Amino acid sequence: MALHVESKHEKMVEDVKVLKIGAPKASEDVKKVDEHNDVQLSMDNFKFQRTIARGMFGEVNEYTSIKSGHSFAIKELIRSHALNEIFMNDREIKNHRIIRHKHFVQFYGTFQDEFKIYIVLERLSQTLRQVMETNGSLDEVSSGVVVKAVCKGLQYLHRMSVIHRDLKPENILMSNERIKIGDFGLATTETGETWCGTPGHIAPELFRKETHGTPADMFSLGIMAHEMIQSRLPFTEEYWRKNVIRANTLKYVPPATFSQPFSTVMISLLNKTPSKRMTADEVLRSDWLFDLEVNYERDQIERIRREHL
Repeated sequence: MALHVESKHEKMVEDVKVLKIGAPKASEDVKKVDEHNDVQLSMDNFKFQRTIARGMFGEVNEYTSIKSGHSFAIKELIRSHALNEIFMNDREIKNHRIIRHKHFVQFYGTFQDEFKIYIVLERLSQTLRQVMETNGSLDEVSSGVVVKAVCKGLQYLHRMSVIHRDLKPENILMSNERIKIGDFGLATTETGETWCGTPGHIAPELFRKETHGTPADMFSLGIMAHEMIQSRLPFTEEYWRKNVIRANTLKYVPPATFSQPFSTVMISLLNKTPSKRMTADEVLRSDWLFDLEVNYERDQIERIRREHL
């Protein structure tokens, strides 16, 4: 029996408290900034709190609204870097404007000054990478919660013919019940032959600069699912160099500790041939996610009986 995407129990399965995330829930009454009124925003609207992350082209900082006190994450891109002008302004901001889904980080607006481009985003408490570093390896139930949420986001994204191209634990953001995909710097609506993404998390066709499409995201999802449970990447650098780069071969063998339904999904996602990988729709309908949902519901019933009956 396959899992229906809109199951009546989906809220139970998606309860990210399984991951023991204890951050306070962000306020839901923050008003979206109308995309036609971005010019009204400036740094005068915000008070700096702390730096969240730094990268080659800029940094992400946490700010609070001077007017309301609500927290935001603001991505600050250095304008003097030509790549920021070309890629971030023409790609990331456009992607943020068109993507509206509960499993993607909310975009509130953008503005710029003489030195930087600013992208105002929803602030979530931590990344999946931080959760993994805090809790260690996750079990199949906790991993399934994350995979299901990410798949729902990819289902929406891929139906729009958009490829994310940089799925990894650092780009999955979390707070309480919310699991969201972030960072659209490499997302595109075009299939291509460009090398991009993060080594260790990208599909073979991307690494080899071959034509790629939405299946590349599914391969990255498989890498992330394996890493959540095993606390390491499925393919070593030596294996990648010897087999993928030189011989153009790749075979994934799931650990014996994986359940059979989970192994079936993983073998499909980490298939070298893009056309043989499950789509986001197929993963959502897989026996693995259905079994996790049934088991989660059963455990909740047993807990209620034990504590209250």
